[in-house]
Amino acid sequence: MAKKKGVTTNLAGKSAKHKNHTVPKGLLKRWLAENEGKKGYWVLDCNSGTVQFRKGENASFAIKEFRYVPVRYTKEGTAYRDEWLEDWFSQGESDLAAVTDQILKGQYDAIKDKARDSFIGAAIMLGFRSAYEFSCLETLIREENPDCSHESIGRQVVDHFRSLHATKIQQFESWSFTLHGPTKEPLLIGDRPLFDMTLTASNQQGVYIPLTPEILLVGRPSNDPNFKKNKRITSIESVSQELTPIANNMTVERARQFIVGKKEQLLALRPRFIQQTFAERKSQDSFVVLSNGEQSGRGLLV
Repeated sequence: MAKKKGVTTNLAGKSAKHKNHTVPKGLLKRWLAENEGKKGYWVLDCNSGTVQFRKGENASFAIKEFRYVPVRYTKEGTAYRDEWLEDWFSQGESDLAAVTDQILKGQYDAIKDKARDSFIGAAIMLGFRSAYEFSCLETLIREENPDCSHESIGRQVVDHFRSLHATKIQQFESWSFTLHGPTKEPLLIGDRPLFDMTLTASNQQGVYIPLTPEILLVGRPSNDPNFKKNKRITSIESVSQELTPIANNMTVERARQFIVGKKEQLLALRPRFIQQTFAERKSQDSFVVLSNGEQSGRGLLV
């Protein structure tokens, strides 16, 4: 007997966008490599600790079927896949790619205010995309509500993270964002590409987002009352000796599914993904808890 398919169409009755990139292709493409005449990515699989060259530019290792398009129902009771979040992500991916291209060409004067703001918002929004955290929250909801349907859990998870994205973009509106590069060693990127330090014991509040193997976007609170009027991207600041290894260590510590980088870098990381060591890191995982639309703390993922 053939397996019955679930809902696969959008509100218009057309095939829904089901191949959802959990880390945007427009961001990952900066790490494209070539091996034996083929383009692709060097990828470390966190669960096995193996390093492989994944052929193709589409970054299939970062695709999850129907990750951001939950099943909803019309007033008439017709089921459909809601593409709102995936469409929001797609627009953000376009903005991020376009401004990053301008930055790489040194065309800072050509970056318009609206494009800059969209670029920063997109980096934050896309940096918070984590298929791993989606899955963990699904598990938590299922454990607390064992009779809850798969469709209902999917909606709850997407709605939580949609609210989180909006909250975070608003939180960082008055922050100062600067570009740092070129790095002395290539930056890594993982399945959880943004490092949010706003709910840690550290006094060093900030967010860090790898944009390319050589450029890091850094956001910090601004004390300038005129900041919103003067937050142009004017150049790339030099990188301190400590920043690159700190950023790469954060990527390794936070990665739960994959890391992309240079082959030699990834091979050197394999001891950090021995099963017991990796399991110990995961046991401390947490996610942002929202209360009345505001960040209120962190809850354990596992």
